[in-house]
Amino acid sequence: MFRNYRFLLFFIFFSNHSFGQSEIRFKNYTINDGLSQSSALCIIQDDLNSLWIGTQDGLNRFDGKTFEVFTSDETSGLESEYIRCAIKDKEGNLWFGTNNGLTVYNKQTEKSNETSLQSPKLFKDGKSSFVLGNYDKAIELFLSHLNTSPSDKSLADTQLWLGRSYFYSESYLASKNAYLDFQVLGVKHPKYADSLYELSRVHIELNETNEAKKLLTQMLKDYPNHLLFNKASTLIQSL
Repeated sequence: MFRNYRFLLFFIFFSNHSFGQSEIRFKNYTINDGLSQSSALCIIQDDLNSLWIGTQDGLNRFDGKTFEVFTSDETSGLESEYIRCAIKDKEGNLWFGTNNGLTVYNKQTEKSNETSLQSPKLFKDGKSSFVLGNYDKAIELFLSHLNTSPSDKSLADTQLWLGRSYFYSESYLASKNAYLDFQVLGVKHPKYADSLYELSRVHIELNETNEAKKLLTQMLKDYPNHLLFNKASTLIQSL
């Protein structure tokens, strides 16, 4: 049984050595400060004095100043963002019980199972740069993310966004290769149908009309209820 704690982080300061005369001050941290969710299921401190807060919507690391959030779709080895419990072993490794298995974090190698926990920030920053239209920066961040050796799941996501970034930077051949890599890794990915449509546009820019038609035909056949169906239908009719 796990107890759900309404999350408050308290810093206690003592103005005098005498406890009876001390002044206690509290500071409340919420999602406005970067916490992924306002309710915490577990809290544990690592050997570097960072706090790890498990919630139903991500694992948070707090260094006393800022929160860093890790989620299952961006962190290899973390199979669920529903963090139920946490414990530290005698070697200082942190173990997290999730809704989909057990995850161990190695403090010395900065790894969750086999992947650096720094990689989610690269991926998030890459998407932020993409949204802001800074495609060259997005490409740089996504390539850095790939170099941190994420799992196939995370790798597919990165390849998809890399393809999009190359497309909008008009690097069409690089975009094509990134989309093809995504499709190899992400056959069952929820964005696979999107990639068929997006890659068809890349083929059009490369004057590969026949390839574009094949992809659009496949999408229209296999995904008749997709949100991009009408756009794909209009696009293939224009070729």
